[in-house]
Amino acid sequence: MAKLVVVALLLAALCGLSHAVLRCENFDSLVAGTVYSNTTGFVPGRYIALNPIHFDGQKLFGDPKGRYYGAATVVLANNVSSFFTSPSVAGNVMDLRQMSLEFDFRSLSRADQPKYIRFEFYDYGRLQNLRINNGTVYKGSLVSMVATAAPNTYWAPTRRRRFTSNLGEIFVVNNASRIERFWVGGDRLFLDNVCYDTDWHQYPQKLHLSADVRLVASLLSVATAAVMAMLLM
Repeated sequence: MAKLVVVALLLAALCGLSHAVLRCENFDSLVAGTVYSNTTGFVPGRYIALNPIHFDGQKLFGDPKGRYYGAATVVLANNVSSFFTSPSVAGNVMDLRQMSLEFDFRSLSRADQPKYIRFEFYDYGRLQNLRINNGTVYKGSLVSMVATAAPNTYWAPTRRRRFTSNLGEIFVVNNASRIERFWVGGDRLFLDNVCYDTDWHQYPQKLHLSADVRLVASLLSVATAAVMAMLLM
């Protein structure tokens, strides 16, 4: 009977580690070959509705004062598979050239706004932008950006090197904070699988690991505690 109790506690703990299913936008509902730019009427403030996320174009802010507004093109993932090699990158990918995309969640109720965001990207070099809520626009490399991206948020890429498939994550500092909008772009940046969660995800303070590695580590910790409890009976 005691062992059954331990097993039940273990299952409950494992369930408690999981988060709600992430809601994602992968651009597959858009038509490959579509170009979003000034010449096609895609200007800041004109949102494209991707239920429930809306996005619009924003200028790419250069260093020190340059501002550019290029184009975002929907391309087939097969056309970039030689370098954007993540297995989950499929269908369509957004190719940003001197442009940022702003993803806006302000139309959602506060309870439905994200507390965690992640997206896959390929850093093609030169300069990128990241802005979260009303924070300062970051100008530099996403892979070398410091963790404190904006007030009440943390930023963490899985890999700290350029010219590689990467996963970027945005965390809020506590359960009361929200991400109402963010924008990301670059001189040349490929983007796919923009996902968010209304559950709070704790930022790994000492070492940033991928989401899968963190989950495995948590499972091992819980399993070890359960085994030790059984041995002490």
